[in-house]
Parts: sequence; C-alpha cells; structure tokens
Amino acid sequence: MEEEAGDQPYIFQQTGLRGRRGPPLLMEQGHTHSDIEINYLESGQVEYEFLGTRVTCGPGKMYIFSGVTPHRTVSIAEGTILTWITLPAVFLHRWELPKWFLDALFSGVLLEERSDRSLEVDKQQLATWLADMKSGHPKLLQVAILEMRARIVRMAIQRHQNRMVTPKDSNRHQRDASIATARMKSFIFGNLASPITLFDIASAAGLHRNYAGQVFKGQTGRTPIAFLTEQRIAFACYLLLTSDRKVIEISLDCGFGSLSRFYDAFVRHVGVTPTAFRSRDRSRNPGR
Repeated sequence: MEEEAGDQPYIFQQTGLRGRRGPPLLMEQGHTHSDIEINYLESGQVEYEFLGTRVTCGPGKMYIFSGVTPHRTVSIAEGTILTWITLPAVFLHRWELPKWFLDALFSGVLLEERSDRSLEVDKQQLATWLADMKSGHPKLLQVAILEMRARIVRMAIQRHQNRMVTPKDSNRHQRDASIATARMKSFIFGNLASPITLFDIASAAGLHRNYAGQVFKGQTGRTPIAFLTEQRIAFACYLLLTSDRKVIEISLDCGFGSLSRFYDAFVRHVGVTPTAFRSRDRSRNPGR
C-alpha cells in the first residue's frame, strides 16, 4: 500500500522487477523508488538530474543507480531510445557484489559502464531480457535475472572501466541525510531474514531511532519499517515465481516470523495471497 510522501519535493513510485524500451519522458518533478535502476541508451542523449547535480548520458553505455536518490530527466535529444529496467535492491545484496559498489549505489552515485562491448550485442541482450520478463515464465525470468547478475558483477569487478558521478548537493544537511539513509538501507538489505527493529536500523547510521525515522522518510517517502516490509515482499515474490519452495519456508526466509504475518503483509501489498499469486502466474504459464 502506498504511503503519503508528505512535504517531500518529489514523488515516490513503487516499481519492482519491470522494464520497457522506447523514448524516455521528460520529468517536471524528481521522483524516487526503492529499486535499482538500469538505463541503457541505444541512441540519442539524456540529461539527468540527481539531487541537483546534472549529468549527460550518451549512447552505447549502461548506467545504474539507486532509485532512492531523487532523480529526473531534464532534457532528451531527438531520436533517443532507452531501455529501462528496475530490479529489487535486495537482489544486489544477494549477489555478493563488492562493498565499494554497493556503498556507491546506496549513497547516491550514478555508475556508468565504459566498455568495448558491441552496441548490437547489448541491444539483443536487453531485448531478450525484456521478452523474458514480459513472458512471465518462471524459468525464463530466472534466466534473465541470472544474466543481469552476471552483467552487473562484471561491471563491479572491472571498476577501472566505470565512471562514478556523485551528486554535489550544496545543502550539507541533505547530503548527510542521503548518506545516513544509504547506511540504513544497506543494513536492511543485509538483514531481511532477521527480526530487526527501528532501533537496530537507526544504530546502523549512528542515529536516534526517532530522528532516523524522520531522515529516512524525508529521503524515501517511507518509514524504515515500511521499507523493510516492502523489500521482504519483493524478495518473497521473486522466490514464489522462481522456485517450488513451500510458502512457509519463504515467509521465514524473508523475515516474517510467522505464516499469518506473512499472509497479512503480502495481501496488503500485492492484493492477493502468496498462494494465489503463484497460482495465477502458473496458470498463465502452464508449461512451468
């Protein structure tokens, strides 16, 4: 369920594992979401704004950043074609990526991959990912995620080939809040299965729990506990779609503590029970 964003000067959007290809859209207002965003420009040019810092992105490169950083497109060249994919951030924490890579992402850095990969090879790879995601077939979805993982791990290992753009916010308080939020998010992603509390999350950033809650909501439009629940649900959806594990096992591995608590949270966020969610997907893909 969506929460009100209050007085924050940007819009929170809940995304998840999604993707599309086509002309990007101009944004009058910055927005945030709780996922990792991958952008790949086939042609043209896009100028983004991250926390007041503008960066120009050109064709033939992959860009990756955390959606929790307020961002928007401010200018788009004619004929620009972009592939846009969002991944639940919990995936990256399960992929054993280098600490520098995760720290950079969750502190608001835009990472640009600079490699000699062929544009045509990339276009075909991205088109395959989108087709697999659109199919809804659990096995194809799992393969697409594995291939995304391989691509991002390679990007993280070849650190010298990446350009890192750090937002230079003139407001020091805003920058400190962004760093504190990144630390809290990293702690949440690393402890989804544990019975963590607001005190634990705040301690990861060295803040009092009341102030930590204010900072986190000001940056993301979510309380830390609401964000924790969303990420647990996102990971549960992935496990339901890509495995045959029992629902109770998934509920415990995602940190809900009990099956009834898991069902309540899942229905509240997804609109159907975990069992119905899995059955609905498989009815669309009888070859599963």
